[in-house]
Amino acid sequence: MLILALSDGTSPIIIDQPEDSLDIRTIWEDMCSKVRKGKERRQFIFTTHNSSLAVASDTDKFTILEAGATSGRVMFSGSMDHAPVKDEVITYLEGGPDTYKIKFGKYKIDHIK
Repeated sequence: MLILALSDGTSPIIIDQPEDSLDIRTIWEDMCSKVRKGKERRQFIFTTHNSSLAVASDTDKFTILEAGATSGRVMFSGSMDHAPVKDEVITYLEGGPDTYKIKFGKYKIDHIK
């Protein structure tokens, strides 16, 4: 069903946590690549806690919300080109700079194939 929603078309797509129950490889192959190819023709709006979907899909605008049981508010909104938004994306989607640095160090990526 998700693949059909991300297929050809021009209508906006709104999906709440589309990556649920998918592994990271599937998120990249079936979601991120389709979003990257289709974002000039249609608008995609996703709620997510997944950095792979949000960042690897080349998101143009992030909206970071803070919410409780009865209300919420927009904390930051904009592109990752601006420090407050980038910092909050790293905090909310990666667990913070320290967590991201630990993961990056564990992979020991010297070069990408």
